[in-house]
Amino acid sequence: MTRLVLVLLFALLPATAGAAEPSRQLPVKLRADRIEIDQKTGISRYSGKVVLTQGTVRLTADRAEARTLNQSLQRVTAHGRPLTFRERLEDGSGFVEGEARNAEYEAVERRIHLSDQVELRRGKDVLRAGRMRYDIDLKTVHAETEDGQRVVAALEPRRRPENGSSP
Repeated sequence: MTRLVLVLLFALLPATAGAAEPSRQLPVKLRADRIEIDQKTGISRYSGKVVLTQGTVRLTADRAEARTLNQSLQRVTAHGRPLTFRERLEDGSGFVEGEARNAEYEAVERRIHLSDQVELRRGKDVLRAGRMRYDIDLKTVHAETEDGQRVVAALEPRRRPENGSSP
């Protein structure tokens, strides 16, 4: 059973998991209708149509809070009904997209923790769970139940080339 779950999870991940992307070095940008910044505590609050981007990663939410340390973004906590997440696949063939009601983005580690009605999609493949962690650079997903919400994977069969050769 464990092996089947691993196979299903890896089927949702991008096809290429090469070296760290150059987007890791790109700035994190936050936009919103309203922004409150407290330089003393390093906490910024964003509300109304919040959009976070870093390279090909995009997160949208109703409200968010960012924490910085030594003028470097450490963590963003976001909430929405739903909030959305999207990252372009390295090979340019599409996107990994998701939604949830709560998210935490660890900027340095480039990890997203999603909770409360989580759904992750790649093409027609779908993974639903109560909680999910997505490591952007390692291209790994960990999904688990929350409040009785089971982990569900729906995968489309991959088409073989028409000439009958192996992919």
